[in-house]
Amino acid sequence: MEQGPPSGIERRRHPRFDVLAQVRVKQSQSDLVTELDNVSLSGARLHLGKLRRPGWIAVDRVIEITIVHPVDLENIDVQGRVVRVEEDAQGTRVAVCFTDLDDRAQQGIARLVESARSAFERRGPPPLPR
Repeated sequence: MEQGPPSGIERRRHPRFDVLAQVRVKQSQSDLVTELDNVSLSGARLHLGKLRRPGWIAVDRVIEITIVHPVDLENIDVQGRVVRVEEDAQGTRVAVCFTDLDDRAQQGIARLVESARSAFERRGPPPLPR
């Protein structure tokens, strides 16, 4: 079994922030509407909940994603390469790395990350265990 980095070491290039936003994953035959639960400048994690994962969402597949910005309600259209799929009792989560972002998509993701970062700073970090 592969182990991750030692505790406290972050492997990602960009910090991720929790965010709740609606997402539409586009497929030629049907679309999947779900939630985004965290985001960074380079990727995001979609949470499908208890929905069954469609076969066309698989590691290394590039998927078309529209994120609805939770504050200004603008659509952010991006492509993401699926890098990880986690399925357990809590549901299915899909991690994507953004690919081929044009200027508009980069600006939209930057606005989304900034909104999520600001919300985190207002809330503060979670309390330490007693």
